[in-house]
Amino acid sequence: MLINISTSRLLIQIENAVSGKKGHIQYQQYLQMQEGILQPAAKKKSIPDSPNDGVILYVNEINEAPPRRLKEFVAAPGEAYCFLNFINHRPLESP
Repeated sequence: MLINISTSRLLIQIENAVSGKKGHIQYQQYLQMQEGILQPAAKKKSIPDSPNDGVILYVNEINEAPPRRLKEFVAAPGEAYCFLNFINHRPLESP
């Protein structure tokens, strides 16, 4: 089953390469610090191409990956493979 969170306001769909049950779907969210609170982007346009602060979350699901990719995903044929990427764009502070 592909990720069914299209009605969620937290994640923004950025890729959908699905044909039937096969394919890859990806959602993203950009969280930026505002007044000491991480605030999510309200829409895709709010996500900068090259962020210099905040964090980005990617949620991915791959279904029925090609056989050559199964070892990479550690998935059996016909299984879904899900993963989350967390990228910190907050600047490192000097001591």
